[in-house]
Amino acid sequence: MYVGETPSPAAGQDALSDSASATFYSGLGPNFHIPVNVCFALATVGQLLLCLLLGTFLFSRDLRKRSAPLMNLLVVTLASSVPPYLLFYAGEVMNPFPPVGLCATQAVLMNGSGTMFVVSSLALVLDLLWETRTILANVSLSPQLRVFTLVSAPYIIFIIFAICTAALGGTHLDRVKHLPSELACSLQYPAFDAGMKMFAGLVVLTTLSLEIYAVVDTRRTRSDLTGLRRPSVLSLSQTARIIGFTCLQTLFLILCTLNTYVDRTALHVISTTYQATMPLATFFLFAMTQDCLHTWRRWLPLRHALRSTEVPCRADVRVEVTVEKDLGDCVSGPIHIRFV
Repeated sequence: MYVGETPSPAAGQDALSDSASATFYSGLGPNFHIPVNVCFALATVGQLLLCLLLGTFLFSRDLRKRSAPLMNLLVVTLASSVPPYLLFYAGEVMNPFPPVGLCATQAVLMNGSGTMFVVSSLALVLDLLWETRTILANVSLSPQLRVFTLVSAPYIIFIIFAICTAALGGTHLDRVKHLPSELACSLQYPAFDAGMKMFAGLVVLTTLSLEIYAVVDTRRTRSDLTGLRRPSVLSLSQTARIIGFTCLQTLFLILCTLNTYVDRTALHVISTTYQATMPLATFFLFAMTQDCLHTWRRWLPLRHALRSTEVPCRADVRVEVTVEKDLGDCVSGPIHIRFV
Protein backbone atom coordinates (compact mmCIF):
# COMPACT_ATOMS: atom_id res chain seq x y z
CA MET A 1 0.00 0.00 0.00
CA TYR A 2 1.54 3.23 -1.12
CA VAL A 3 1.31 6.34 0.97
CA GLY A 4 1.10 8.50 -2.13
CA GLU A 5 -2.20 6.94 -3.20
CA THR A 6 -5.33 8.96 -2.53
CA PRO A 7 -8.24 6.63 -1.83
CA SER A 8 -11.82 7.64 -2.42
CA PRO A 9 -13.97 8.61 0.59
CA ALA A 10 -15.68 5.22 0.53
CA ALA A 11 -12.35 3.44 0.32
CA GLY A 12 -10.97 5.59 3.11
CA GLN A 13 -13.87 4.71 5.38
CA ASP A 14 -13.44 1.04 4.56
CA ALA A 15 -9.70 1.25 5.28
CA LEU A 16 -10.36 2.71 8.69
CA SER A 17 -12.90 0.06 9.61
CA ASP A 18 -12.14 -2.68 12.09
CA SER A 19 -12.20 -5.39 9.46
CA ALA A 20 -9.66 -3.55 7.35
CA SER A 21 -7.42 -3.00 10.38
CA ALA A 22 -7.65 -6.68 11.28
CA THR A 23 -6.63 -7.62 7.76
CA PHE A 24 -3.83 -5.07 7.72
CA TYR A 25 -2.37 -6.36 11.01
CA SER A 26 -3.03 -10.04 10.34
CA GLY A 27 0.71 -10.69 10.66
CA LEU A 28 0.42 -9.99 14.39
CA GLY A 29 -2.19 -12.68 14.91
CA PRO A 30 -5.97 -12.61 15.35
CA ASN A 31 -5.76 -10.52 18.54
CA PHE A 32 -3.56 -7.88 16.97
CA HIS A 33 -4.75 -5.20 19.41
CA ILE A 34 -2.91 -6.92 22.27
CA PRO A 35 0.67 -6.81 20.90
CA VAL A 36 0.11 -3.33 19.47
CA ASN A 37 -1.06 -1.89 22.80
CA VAL A 38 1.53 -3.84 24.79
CA CYS A 39 4.35 -2.46 22.64
CA PHE A 40 3.14 1.09 23.06
CA ALA A 41 2.76 0.63 26.83
CA LEU A 42 6.24 -0.88 27.22
CA ALA A 43 7.82 1.90 25.19
CA THR A 44 6.01 4.59 27.18
CA VAL A 45 7.03 3.12 30.54
CA GLY A 46 10.63 2.84 29.36
CA GLN A 47 10.64 6.45 28.17
CA LEU A 48 9.33 7.70 31.52
CA LEU A 49 11.93 5.69 33.43
CA LEU A 50 14.72 7.00 31.21
CA CYS A 51 13.52 10.54 31.95
CA LEU A 52 13.69 9.68 35.66
CA LEU A 53 17.24 8.35 35.29
CA LEU A 54 18.40 11.39 33.33
CA GLY A 55 16.85 13.69 35.91
CA THR A 56 18.62 11.77 38.67
CA PHE A 57 21.98 12.16 36.95
CA LEU A 58 21.41 15.87 36.39
CA PHE A 59 20.11 16.89 39.82
CA SER A 60 22.07 14.60 42.12
CA ARG A 61 25.41 15.93 43.33
CA ASP A 62 26.78 12.43 43.74
CA LEU A 63 25.83 11.30 40.23
CA ARG A 64 26.87 14.34 38.20
CA LYS A 65 30.24 12.69 37.72
CA ARG A 66 28.69 10.37 35.14
CA SER A 67 30.47 10.72 31.81
CA ALA A 68 28.98 12.83 29.04
CA PRO A 69 28.92 9.91 26.54
CA LEU A 70 26.87 7.87 29.03
CA MET A 71 24.39 10.71 29.45
CA ASN A 72 24.32 11.07 25.68
CA LEU A 73 23.63 7.35 25.29
CA LEU A 74 20.55 7.67 27.49
CA VAL A 75 19.37 10.74 25.58
CA VAL A 76 19.85 8.98 22.24
CA THR A 77 18.04 5.86 23.49
CA LEU A 78 15.13 8.01 24.64
CA ALA A 79 15.03 9.97 21.38
CA SER A 80 15.30 6.82 19.25
CA SER A 81 12.28 5.28 20.95
CA VAL A 82 9.96 8.08 19.79
CA PRO A 83 9.93 7.74 15.94
CA PRO A 84 8.66 4.11 15.87
CA TYR A 85 5.45 5.28 17.58
CA LEU A 86 4.85 8.48 15.67
CA LEU A 87 1.69 7.00 14.15
CA PHE A 88 0.46 6.24 17.67
CA TYR A 89 0.88 9.83 18.76
CA ALA A 90 -0.95 11.05 15.66
CA GLY A 91 -3.76 8.49 16.04
CA GLU A 92 -3.02 6.94 12.63
CA VAL A 93 -1.60 3.57 13.65
CA MET A 94 -4.72 1.70 12.50
CA ASN A 95 -4.86 3.62 9.23
CA PRO A 96 -3.25 1.78 6.29
CA PHE A 97 -3.16 5.13 4.46
CA PRO A 98 -1.59 7.64 6.89
CA PRO A 99 -0.89 11.18 5.67
CA VAL A 100 2.02 11.39 3.26
CA GLY A 101 3.91 14.01 5.25
CA LEU A 102 3.56 12.11 8.51
CA CYS A 103 4.64 8.83 6.95
CA ALA A 104 7.66 10.37 5.21
CA THR A 105 8.72 12.15 8.39
CA GLN A 106 8.56 8.92 10.34
CA ALA A 107 10.66 7.09 7.75
CA VAL A 108 13.32 9.82 7.88
CA LEU A 109 13.46 9.82 11.68
CA MET A 110 13.48 6.02 11.86
CA ASN A 111 16.50 5.61 9.58
CA GLY A 112 18.41 8.44 11.22
CA SER A 113 17.73 7.41 14.82
CA GLY A 114 18.47 3.74 14.19
CA THR A 115 22.04 4.41 13.10
CA MET A 116 22.49 7.10 15.75
CA PHE A 117 21.51 4.54 18.38
CA VAL A 118 24.35 2.11 17.61
CA VAL A 119 26.97 4.86 17.22
CA SER A 120 26.21 6.23 20.69
CA SER A 121 27.11 2.85 22.20
CA LEU A 122 30.42 2.81 20.34
CA ALA A 123 31.14 6.35 21.56
CA LEU A 124 30.63 5.27 25.18
CA VAL A 125 33.00 2.31 24.80
CA LEU A 126 35.65 4.49 23.15
CA ASP A 127 35.37 7.03 25.95
CA LEU A 128 35.87 4.41 28.66
CA LEU A 129 38.79 2.78 26.87
CA TRP A 130 40.34 6.17 26.22
CA GLU A 131 39.85 7.20 29.83
CA THR A 132 41.56 4.06 31.13
CA ARG A 133 44.26 4.35 28.45
CA THR A 134 43.43 0.91 27.11
CA ILE A 135 43.64 2.26 23.56
CA LEU A 136 45.01 5.42 21.97
CA ALA A 137 47.27 6.01 24.97
CA ASN A 138 49.75 8.03 22.90
CA VAL A 139 47.16 10.28 21.25
CA SER A 140 47.32 13.76 22.74
CA LEU A 141 43.78 15.11 22.71
CA SER A 142 42.25 17.47 25.22
CA PRO A 143 39.40 16.01 27.32
CA GLN A 144 37.02 18.71 26.08
CA LEU A 145 37.71 17.94 22.42
CA ARG A 146 37.45 14.21 23.04
CA VAL A 147 34.07 14.54 24.76
CA PHE A 148 32.78 16.89 22.06
CA THR A 149 33.82 14.46 19.32
CA LEU A 150 32.26 11.42 20.97
CA VAL A 151 29.04 13.20 21.91
CA SER A 152 28.51 14.83 18.52
CA ALA A 153 29.32 11.71 16.44
CA PRO A 154 25.85 10.08 16.83
CA TYR A 155 24.07 13.26 15.76
CA ILE A 156 26.31 13.66 12.72
CA ILE A 157 25.41 10.11 11.67
CA PHE A 158 21.75 10.90 12.27
CA ILE A 159 21.91 13.93 9.98
CA ILE A 160 23.68 11.98 7.22
CA PHE A 161 21.20 9.10 7.11
CA ALA A 162 18.19 11.36 7.62
CA ILE A 163 19.22 13.54 4.67
CA CYS A 164 19.80 10.48 2.48
CA THR A 165 16.40 9.06 3.42
CA ALA A 166 14.69 12.39 2.79
CA ALA A 167 16.36 12.69 -0.61
CA LEU A 168 15.41 9.17 -1.67
CA GLY A 169 11.91 9.45 -0.25
CA GLY A 170 11.34 12.83 -1.88
CA THR A 171 12.32 11.55 -5.31
CA HIS A 172 10.61 8.16 -4.86
CA LEU A 173 7.53 8.97 -2.81
CA ASP A 174 5.84 5.78 -3.95
CA ARG A 175 8.43 3.79 -1.98
CA VAL A 176 7.46 5.34 1.35
CA LYS A 177 4.97 2.80 2.65
CA HIS A 178 3.07 1.72 5.69
CA LEU A 179 3.54 -2.00 5.25
CA PRO A 180 1.03 -4.54 6.60
CA SER A 181 1.66 -5.64 10.21
CA GLU A 182 4.15 -2.81 10.72
CA LEU A 183 3.66 -0.11 13.34
CA ALA A 184 5.69 2.47 11.42
CA CYS A 185 6.22 3.73 7.90
CA SER A 186 9.47 2.94 6.13
CA LEU A 187 11.39 3.65 2.95
CA GLN A 188 11.35 0.58 0.72
CA TYR A 189 14.67 1.04 -1.06
CA PRO A 190 16.52 -2.31 -0.85
CA ALA A 191 20.00 -1.04 -1.69
CA PHE A 192 19.86 1.80 0.83
CA ASP A 193 18.27 -0.42 3.48
CA ALA A 194 20.99 -3.04 3.02
CA GLY A 195 23.71 -0.41 3.27
CA MET A 196 22.19 1.01 6.43
CA LYS A 197 22.01 -2.42 8.06
CA MET A 198 25.58 -3.18 7.02
CA PHE A 199 26.74 0.08 8.61
CA ALA A 200 24.86 -0.69 11.84
CA GLY A 201 26.23 -4.23 11.87
CA LEU A 202 29.82 -3.03 11.41
CA VAL A 203 29.43 -0.51 14.23
CA VAL A 204 28.02 -3.12 16.60
CA LEU A 205 30.73 -5.61 15.61
CA THR A 206 33.41 -2.98 16.25
CA THR A 207 31.89 -2.20 19.63
CA LEU A 208 31.83 -5.86 20.63
CA SER A 209 35.43 -6.34 19.48
CA LEU A 210 36.61 -3.39 21.57
CA GLU A 211 34.72 -4.69 24.58
CA ILE A 212 36.26 -8.15 24.26
CA TYR A 213 39.70 -6.58 23.94
CA ALA A 214 39.04 -4.46 27.03
CA VAL A 215 38.00 -7.51 29.06
CA VAL A 216 41.10 -9.47 28.05
CA ASP A 217 43.38 -6.50 28.66
CA THR A 218 41.80 -5.81 32.06
CA ARG A 219 42.28 -9.40 33.22
CA ARG A 220 45.88 -9.40 32.04
CA THR A 221 46.58 -6.11 33.80
CA ARG A 222 45.05 -7.24 37.08
CA SER A 223 46.97 -10.51 37.03
CA ASP A 224 50.27 -8.70 36.43
CA LEU A 225 50.39 -5.66 38.68
CA THR A 226 54.05 -5.07 37.88
CA GLY A 227 53.07 -4.32 34.31
CA LEU A 228 50.43 -1.78 35.26
CA ARG A 229 50.83 1.11 32.87
CA ARG A 230 47.76 3.18 33.64
CA PRO A 231 46.08 4.51 36.77
CA SER A 232 42.81 2.60 36.41
CA VAL A 233 41.13 -0.24 34.59
CA LEU A 234 37.56 -0.99 33.64
CA SER A 235 35.51 -2.28 36.54
CA LEU A 236 33.53 -5.48 36.26
CA SER A 237 30.28 -3.55 36.62
CA GLN A 238 31.14 -1.15 33.79
CA THR A 239 32.18 -3.97 31.50
CA ALA A 240 29.08 -6.06 32.21
CA ARG A 241 26.67 -3.17 31.64
CA ILE A 242 28.19 -2.01 28.37
CA ILE A 243 28.50 -5.54 27.00
CA GLY A 244 24.89 -6.17 27.99
CA PHE A 245 23.74 -3.06 26.17
CA THR A 246 25.68 -4.00 23.04
CA CYS A 247 24.22 -7.50 23.14
CA LEU A 248 20.76 -5.93 23.24
CA GLN A 249 21.60 -4.01 20.09
CA THR A 250 23.06 -7.10 18.42
CA LEU A 251 19.99 -9.21 19.13
CA PHE A 252 17.76 -6.42 17.86
CA LEU A 253 19.65 -6.26 14.55
CA ILE A 254 19.44 -10.04 14.20
CA LEU A 255 15.69 -10.02 14.82
CA CYS A 256 15.16 -7.18 12.34
CA THR A 257 17.15 -9.03 9.68
CA LEU A 258 15.28 -12.29 10.25
CA ASN A 259 11.97 -10.46 10.26
CA THR A 260 12.81 -9.01 6.84
CA TYR A 261 13.42 -12.37 5.18
CA VAL A 262 11.30 -14.78 7.27
CA ASP A 263 7.53 -14.37 7.19
CA ARG A 264 6.45 -15.81 10.54
CA THR A 265 3.83 -14.34 12.85
CA ALA A 266 5.67 -15.32 16.04
CA LEU A 267 8.95 -13.83 14.82
CA HIS A 268 7.24 -10.59 13.84
CA VAL A 269 5.56 -10.26 17.23
CA ILE A 270 8.84 -10.99 19.05
CA SER A 271 10.75 -8.45 16.96
CA THR A 272 8.14 -5.73 17.47
CA THR A 273 7.89 -6.36 21.21
CA TYR A 274 11.65 -6.53 21.63
CA GLN A 275 12.06 -3.12 20.04
CA ALA A 276 9.55 -1.70 22.51
CA THR A 277 11.52 -3.05 25.49
CA MET A 278 14.80 -1.33 24.54
CA PRO A 279 14.21 1.83 26.66
CA LEU A 280 13.11 -0.28 29.62
CA ALA A 281 16.12 -2.61 29.33
CA THR A 282 18.47 0.37 29.04
CA PHE A 283 17.04 1.83 32.24
CA PHE A 284 17.61 -1.36 34.23
CA LEU A 285 21.14 -1.77 32.86
CA PHE A 286 22.35 1.68 33.88
CA ALA A 287 20.07 2.51 36.83
CA MET A 288 20.59 -0.55 39.02
CA THR A 289 23.78 0.73 40.65
CA GLN A 290 24.41 1.24 44.35
CA ASP A 291 24.93 4.99 44.16
CA CYS A 292 21.82 5.51 42.04
CA LEU A 293 19.63 3.39 44.31
CA HIS A 294 21.08 5.14 47.36
CA THR A 295 20.20 8.52 45.84
CA TRP A 296 16.60 7.48 45.28
CA ARG A 297 16.35 6.20 48.85
CA ARG A 298 17.57 9.55 50.14
CA TRP A 299 15.08 11.38 47.95
CA LEU A 300 12.13 9.41 49.26
CA PRO A 301 10.53 11.37 52.15
CA LEU A 302 10.17 8.27 54.32
CA ARG A 303 11.80 9.69 57.42
CA HIS A 304 9.73 12.85 57.32
CA ALA A 305 6.58 10.83 56.75
CA LEU A 306 7.36 8.59 59.73
CA ARG A 307 8.07 11.55 61.96
CA SER A 308 4.86 13.29 60.97
CA THR A 309 2.82 10.19 61.84
CA GLU A 310 4.31 9.69 65.30
CA VAL A 311 1.79 9.96 68.20
CA PRO A 312 2.90 12.57 70.75
CA CYS A 313 3.61 11.16 74.20
CA ARG A 314 1.88 12.33 77.38
CA ALA A 315 4.16 14.22 79.74
CA ASP A 316 3.73 15.23 83.38
CA VAL A 317 5.27 18.61 84.15
CA ARG A 318 5.57 20.03 87.65
CA VAL A 319 5.60 23.81 87.80
CA GLU A 320 6.20 25.70 91.03
CA VAL A 321 4.75 29.22 91.18
CA THR A 322 4.19 31.91 93.80
CA VAL A 323 0.58 32.83 94.68
CA GLU A 324 -0.12 36.26 96.17
CA LYS A 325 -3.09 36.61 98.54
CA ASP A 326 -5.30 39.67 98.93
CA LEU A 327 -3.81 40.45 102.36
CA GLY A 328 -0.44 41.08 100.80
CA ASP A 329 1.15 37.96 102.21
CA CYS A 330 3.14 35.92 99.79
CA VAL A 331 2.73 32.24 100.13
CA SER A 332 4.80 29.93 98.07
CA GLY A 333 3.19 26.64 97.19
CA PRO A 334 3.58 24.04 94.47
CA ILE A 335 0.94 23.75 91.79
CA HIS A 336 0.95 20.60 89.64
CA ILE A 337 -0.05 21.02 86.00
CA ARG A 338 -0.42 18.07 83.62
CA PHE A 339 0.04 18.58 79.88
CA VAL A 340 -1.57 15.97 77.65
